[in-house]
Amino acid sequence: MAFYITGRDSPVVENNIRQKLGLRVKELRTATGLSQEAFADKCGFARSYMSRVERGGANPSVDALQVLAIALGVSIKDLFTDNPVKPKKRQTTASRGVPGADGNHSQGRKTAFPQP
Repeated sequence: MAFYITGRDSPVVENNIRQKLGLRVKELRTATGLSQEAFADKCGFARSYMSRVERGGANPSVDALQVLAIALGVSIKDLFTDNPVKPKKRQTTASRGVPGADGNHSQGRKTAFPQP
């Protein structure tokens, strides 16, 4: 017996969560001053997909949530709260010493989301 309601059993709950997430993403995006199209480009998403996310019509994967959080400079949990957040300074992969695709440490490699 399940102790939770799945999205299939309750589409109202599912849509409400997606709508809240979409509004939060839009709130954080507008705080950055980026247009929807510019933000979608920064994330590597189509503008139409970003529009669906912000309207609550898309169900973003965990990977997509991670991309959104990184692009917004917040943690994933901040996408699900109403509390004001300060964008975090992200370390670049080079400063963390993360190996690159070739297995070498990425000295001087640019990140996907350059910091201002």
